[in-house]
Amino acid sequence: MPKSKSNRKSKSQGKGRQSGGASGRAKAGPSVRATARGASAQLLAVGNALLDAGDYADAVAAYEAALDADQAIAWSRRNRRRVASAYAGRGNTRTHAGDYAGAREDYHLASELALGVPETPHTLEMERLLDQGSRKAIQGDYDGAFAIYDHALALDPTDYLAYLVRGDAKADLGDYAGAIADYDQAVVHCPFFGVLYDNRGQVKTRSGDYDGAIADYGCALMLMSDNAGFYHRRGLAKAGKGDYSDAVADYDQAIEINPDFAAAYADRGDAKGELGDNDGAAADHERAIAIDPDSAESHDYRRQARRVTALTPAGSAAAGA
Repeated sequence: MPKSKSNRKSKSQGKGRQSGGASGRAKAGPSVRATARGASAQLLAVGNALLDAGDYADAVAAYEAALDADQAIAWSRRNRRRVASAYAGRGNTRTHAGDYAGAREDYHLASELALGVPETPHTLEMERLLDQGSRKAIQGDYDGAFAIYDHALALDPTDYLAYLVRGDAKADLGDYAGAIADYDQAVVHCPFFGVLYDNRGQVKTRSGDYDGAIADYGCALMLMSDNAGFYHRRGLAKAGKGDYSDAVADYDQAIEINPDFAAAYADRGDAKGELGDNDGAAADHERAIAIDPDSAESHDYRRQARRVTALTPAGSAAAGA
């Protein structure tokens, strides 16, 4: 939730003066604005990196810190989209962690900030149902989960989170057509958040619709352009259709955003190998192992590379020396 709209003292105005203006907020001086803006951008990047790594609790903390850092200037028109991206990112994190009530609240705040979309009231009963359905899905009781999700959507056919979690459950069971149909409905009712396109893109990739997946990741990136996971998964879709050069470009973007993204290094290594850049492939897989010593894919690549080297004349001579 946003901070209270109570008056704040501006450092540039001295201790005794309160700021004016319709909102009653203090006007931050240039140095304060620059510092807050820079800190917020850095914290947003940290939050996105943590989200990519699946560290949801710490990602939430980073997004909250980003909101706090930008609070002095958050409500100006110029900065609303940055603050909205923090709420949207935190909403994505909470969705993945099963906190649907918190995610819904964050998504609505992001909509209101970025696009002027008013918050839609939702009942505690809907939140209870989604939580109950999620618990059943986690336990493997998909029939029970679907019964609850269907009931929730009968109560509110416009609830995008209900479509999202039902789609996730269908995807878990391999019902990709059903999952995509639910994600389609989620996008209709809430077209502003990258996680919806991201989830649909993942299912399209699994079902072999690489062009559709690439289009969805493009939409996700228009909404959240600094999400390393979106670039990585678009790269996987491009690699799936054999566009290895374009895949490498997306992996490059993912790594630029998150330099410790082990999977992006491993997959870039695979793509470079397909392009004949064996030295680059080996270097990427070694980097993946350095970041994540349990990277099975990169260890497999290393073993295969060593076997190939041993079979070459130079490698055989070195082994016999």
